[in-house]
Amino acid sequence: MFSPHPSSQKHNAHGPEVVKIDYPFHPLHGQSLRVERRAKLSKGEYIFCELPDGTIGGFPSWIADPTKSPTFTVGPPLTSAVALAELRKLLDSLHSNSQRGTASLKEMRREDTNATKENTGDDTDEPAVL
Repeated sequence: MFSPHPSSQKHNAHGPEVVKIDYPFHPLHGQSLRVERRAKLSKGEYIFCELPDGTIGGFPSWIADPTKSPTFTVGPPLTSAVALAELRKLLDSLHSNSQRGTASLKEMRREDTNATKENTGDDTDEPAVL
């Protein structure tokens, strides 16, 4: 890859630079990688590291910056069972309408505002783990 901007490879007295992947959604999250070079590109600084399989991969430098990582914790995804059922109903309806050539979200919204919700006595909207 050619870059008009200068690149650098950082070394210290103990050897080559090593970075830890701090971005929690990167497949190499938590792994330490040896930096082969850094490059300032038009989209920002990129780090090129030796990957576990021996190849060289590049990624934006912020992925290895702990100050730029999200501050939330990662847990199992949760969603409302009622919301999932409503989504399934919407998707089924859109699929059915598209087969007839009349898919319209406006029609669905109009129908939904005119419909009355049947109260089953169970108003809980319990989350479901996916």
